[in-house]
Amino acid sequence: MSTRRTADDTRIESDRIGPGDPRYRAVVDKRFNKRFCARPDYVRLVSSTEQVISAVDDAVSEGRRLVVTSGGHCLEGFVSDPEVRVIIDVSPMKRVYYDADRAAVGVEAGATVGEVFQALFDAWGVVLPLGESPQIGMGGHVAGGGICLRRAAGSRSPARRTTGLSSIIPT
Repeated sequence: MSTRRTADDTRIESDRIGPGDPRYRAVVDKRFNKRFCARPDYVRLVSSTEQVISAVDDAVSEGRRLVVTSGGHCLEGFVSDPEVRVIIDVSPMKRVYYDADRAAVGVEAGATVGEVFQALFDAWGVVLPLGESPQIGMGGHVAGGGICLRRAAGSRSPARRTTGLSSIIPT
């Protein structure tokens, strides 16, 4: 467990797991591109934006190369790159909800395409053309993976329907 305190002394905790933890292998062994095999020093399992910020801050302050996985696969091998020292796994962040302030549906990065399909249909009776791979995490999908990569300018791209993104930029 890794803990950071905010300015108001609130604790922000997330799991920091190493090679001896079976959850480490579960994240590292998901690689889709078998040419690369990651051997990060540790994996951070995060479940909130605050935990992501803390995990990024820690990795940057430690001088470690980091990548983020939303739980699906990475054809390019970015997550599996042996040079990566920290993997931040946002797959626990799976909420699909209505954001009244934006009058839009919010989707957290760890929700998979299949989970989003199901949530949208169950709650609102709608579906979006998100591709054919239900196991892909939305974080990578909307940011440019999968169908977005092949049809970046096409009308089927979920990125064309994206009205807002939250990004974490280390300082």
